[in-house]
Amino acid sequence: MRISAEQLNVTINQTEILHDISITVPFGRRIGLLGPNGSGKSTLLRALAGLIPGARAQVFINDAPLNTLSAGWLSRRVALVTQHLALDADLSVEEVVRLGRTPYRGAFSPWRSEDRQAVEQALSDTRLDGLRHKRWHQLSGGQQQRCAIARALAQQPAILLLDEPTNHLDIRHQLELMALIGSLPMTTIVALHDLNLAANYCDELLLLNHGEVVAAGNAGAVLTPAHIRDVYGVDVSIARSPHTGYHIAWHHQAATPRLKLTG
Repeated sequence: MRISAEQLNVTINQTEILHDISITVPFGRRIGLLGPNGSGKSTLLRALAGLIPGARAQVFINDAPLNTLSAGWLSRRVALVTQHLALDADLSVEEVVRLGRTPYRGAFSPWRSEDRQAVEQALSDTRLDGLRHKRWHQLSGGQQQRCAIARALAQQPAILLLDEPTNHLDIRHQLELMALIGSLPMTTIVALHDLNLAANYCDELLLLNHGEVVAAGNAGAVLTPAHIRDVYGVDVSIARSPHTGYHIAWHHQAATPRLKLTG
């Protein structure tokens, strides 16, 4: 299932957030959204999810604009994981993940075997099997993030949108999550701050700044010294090894560690 945007513009409270964004993501591709805070990554994900009414005519699934598709149809095919999932109810991990099956069930529908299987698979994929009975408010920030992702996976969408999903995760779970995303049979668009993860696990990258696309393509085309200097305001030198991949060295930043992109 292909998702695209054509000349997408978003203005909120008289402030232009996105300007003339055009992208096409074929089914099964993994796209990394890069850019500093305020560059428009979160707004673009919300627009692609159909959560900004004025933008729905410029976002398409296959060739159909979102404003022609029903909310029920979209809820079964597009899942958005935001940076913070706020829950007031005192639910267990398993109960939160079960919410992902809501688009497939009526108010009085019985719980089906396919619902159970989807929940169990999502718990397993996110390594939450052993925490299924723990209450949401007892979870760490990283565990809550994994639980939110599990809920989205239980939804079994064709298109998965993730906003900074590695926030609060330790290195092991960051790598596991990105490997999982790479194995999913769905279209994935993920906003990231970590250039290492983006270069290693995404098929293509989209670099945003001030609501506009600065560069798009593979890591070699996007992560250039000129692009990084223009967007992030730091000077770098980049070398590429056949064994370890990209190496980005930051200059004139004594307190900034060396960043190495491998893969």
